[in-house]
Amino acid sequence: ALATCGRPSPEPHIALLKSQQRELRERAAGKLLRYGDEIVPRLIQEVGSGYTTARFESVRLLGRLRDRRAVPILIHALNDRSANVAALAAWGLGEMRATEAVPALLPYTGEIARDLRAEVIRALGLCYTDTLAVSTTDSVHAAVLAAFDDDVPKVRIAALQSMHEFGFPNAL
Repeated sequence: ALATCGRPSPEPHIALLKSQQRELRERAAGKLLRYGDEIVPRLIQEVGSGYTTARFESVRLLGRLRDRRAVPILIHALNDRSANVAALAAWGLGEMRATEAVPALLPYTGEIARDLRAEVIRALGLCYTDTLAVSTTDSVHAAVLAAFDDDVPKVRIAALQSMHEFGFPNAL
């Protein structure tokens, strides 16, 4: 459908997302970004790929495009078998400030994979809003406060970023 609009088909670039060569994947991803919101439905399809590299790049692109249509698929991608894909899904949800993702993010605050744990903590701060249910806001605050005691510096930094997003004077 995209090719009929006078643009070349994105499919050759989509195919390169499966490549094991990082440079090829990144170049293809850059070209796919030029399609803007038009490419979102195709990227959403590719998140279901059997290729980890294709899922990784598709989730990353969806986060960069910040199209709200991708929120449900990014929430689902939190459960990806690759912790790197799941971490990018959390990152993308944070970039979109997807308030509806907060309940889905909370179970991943104790995740073993440190990058995933850090991105989840960061995303909780970005997605936080006072309009969430009281029990949810209490859980978010508790998770972020607990992250200050994490052994991994990246997680502690994410906790600082989240606390800043909460906007509580003198909280830091």
